[in-house]
Formats: sequence, structure tokens, C-alpha cells
Amino acid sequence: MLKRTYAVSRPEQAAVRRLGSLARLTEHDLHKIEQAAADAHFLPARTEIVREGAEPAKPTLLLRGWVAQQRILPDGRRQIAGFTLAGELFGRNWSCQERALTSQVALDDIVLCAAPEAQPGSGLFEAYERERLAQRLQLIDNITRLGRMDARERVCDLLLELLERLQRSGEAEGNTFAMPLTQECFADALGLTPVHLNRTLQACRRSGDLSWRSGKVTLHDPIGLARSLGRRSNRL
Repeated sequence: MLKRTYAVSRPEQAAVRRLGSLARLTEHDLHKIEQAAADAHFLPARTEIVREGAEPAKPTLLLRGWVAQQRILPDGRRQIAGFTLAGELFGRNWSCQERALTSQVALDDIVLCAAPEAQPGSGLFEAYERERLAQRLQLIDNITRLGRMDARERVCDLLLELLERLQRSGEAEGNTFAMPLTQECFADALGLTPVHLNRTLQACRRSGDLSWRSGKVTLHDPIGLARSLGRRSNRL
């Protein structure tokens, strides 16, 4: 159990920024998020939060860290279907959902709490609805990325998506963000081999698209890059 201390100050801030960017939150909404975060839990990297086919996790707010939604094939190959980032929701989305559709795995040390209940008509309820819409948009983007883009386009498009999401939650510094993923993990999200990904990243560095060093990624011209890919932002 994570206890509120000076060393762990206001862990709910990423969620407040994220949800507050999606809807107007009242003081009552903010208080409910703060109360939920007071009962937050810490889980170390590589923890399997829920296994595919098991009872899905209850609606959960990820306060810090990254979580992968993944599926392991019988021969051991892995497909990462998406990520949950600090400030975002994961877990059961529909009352009829009886089984987890993917496994949920912590990619780094994470802090999470139960998502506070929201009454219809409240700002928090609207933020949850828009968060679910965002997840649907991410799914469509991922299908397009894997189905129609070449390796360079896949890399740049996913990094643009991650930057946009982290900027909403205040977890990016300008066009730079911390990247906890290994290249193997990143390759599994893009349907590439690690060797192919490494060559593609080298080409992206040479062309000036990005820098990736010391666990941080910088996109040097995200607006121009998004334009070249036909990627539209601010769709919510």
C-alpha cells in the first residue's frame, strides 16, 4: 500500500491533468480523485496485473508508470496491443465484460488506485466517457499503423501518439518524454523484429526525426512529422 508522504507528493496530479483536459472537473470531482489516490498501491515493474481470460480488473486509474496490454501466442511471440500511461484509465469498460481481453503488465514501477465512481452528468463522468472514446481512437490508429504504414511511419506515428497523451497528463517536457520501453518491447508494439526496429530508429535519427538516448525520446518537429503522416491531433 502506498501511503501519502512528502516523498510521494500528490500522486493524483497526472490523472487530474489528464481528466481535466477532457472535461471540466468540479472541486467535488477533484476531491474524489484525491480521496481515491490516498488509497493507491505500488506495484513493481513486470508485475502481471491481470491475465488474459481472467476476471477483468475493476476500473482503475494509473497514477504513475506505464502498463502494456499484451497477448502471448502459443510459440511465445508477443503482440502489445496498446499502452496505458500515467493519468489514464484501464480495466473493465462494459458491464457485460466477463473476461480480460488481454494481459495487463506493468512496464516499470507503477502506482494505481481504484477509479472513483462518477455520477451521470458530472464532469468526472464526462471525462471517463471521453477517455473511453480516446481508447477507441487509439485502437483505430493502431489498426491503421500496423495495417498500412511502413516501419518508419509506424515508429514515428506511435511516438507522436505517446507524446500527445503524455502532454495531456503533464508527463512530457516540451517535445521530450521518458521512455521506459526496451527496443524489444517497442518492436512488439509495432509488429517489427528488434533488428528491423533498430535499423529504422537509426534512419530516423539520421533524418532528424527524433533522438532517443538515456531513456528519453525527443521529437524534433512533431507538427511537421504529424503533417507528413496525415496524423490529426486534438480529436477529442
